[in-house]
Amino acid sequence: MLGVLKAGCIFSVLNATEPLARMREALQDLAPSLILTDAATGSIAREAASQGTVVACFEDLLKDAGLRGDAPIAPGDIAPTDLAVLLRTSGSTGRPKWVMQNHRNILHQAYRHI
Repeated sequence: MLGVLKAGCIFSVLNATEPLARMREALQDLAPSLILTDAATGSIAREAASQGTVVACFEDLLKDAGLRGDAPIAPGDIAPTDLAVLLRTSGSTGRPKWVMQNHRNILHQAYRHI
């Protein structure tokens, strides 16, 4: 998540324990160009992904690049109000909705845990 934020991109976290149909619905809404996963949930991500979406395993990318998980990432030109995260509601009152959070909100949450 930190790497995505430092690159100035947007991320959304999906729950691999959800039913496949719900995950497909979320991915259809998001239309991501990349799904970054781990080895344990890679097969689920590939099954739920739309055609044309790249599914990459985090551990493989680090190994192929010769990087460690704590490799530094250069910060980009990111404003505190830029969109950072899309969070999906439970949908308990109907179709799930998406909640947007900006970089300021995410950094505030991170600093609370330091």
